[in-house]
Amino acid sequence: MVQQFKLQPVESKQLTVNSFPALAVVADQVAEQQQGQPQQQQGSATRALIYLIQDGKTIYAMIGASSGPDFATYFPTFTSSMENFRRLTDADKLNRQPERVRIKSVTSATTLSQALTRFQVPNDRLEEMAILNGMQLTDRLTAGQLIKIVAK
Repeated sequence: MVQQFKLQPVESKQLTVNSFPALAVVADQVAEQQQGQPQQQQGSATRALIYLIQDGKTIYAMIGASSGPDFATYFPTFTSSMENFRRLTDADKLNRQPERVRIKSVTSATTLSQALTRFQVPNDRLEEMAILNGMQLTDRLTAGQLIKIVAK
């Protein structure tokens, strides 16, 4: 990862995150100077906190990055997020089925809002579907016009 992102490690330490072995690395990434460009000022590098957390044969990489001068401000947030890593066990979240965009044909002249309601789109998602279709809920549709909805 250090080579891939052209990072210069500043410090690193081994630790445990909720019983998982981990490695925390603070590293800098200095932008390469382009021909004809003035040299960057001191402190303009990007600084990153990287946690590599091992769960069996899988290694999760969590990265928090900011400009060098702002890094100290964001460091507690990065650390807190990374140290709260846990294995997902909630069956409701693990067994989610993806939603898919479906194309539907309008059967008669109506408004977008009425058509979406006929296709059983919940009221709290009507505005989202209007945006998906690039329309307003009050726009008129003609019989046979195709619209998009999101459904499982």
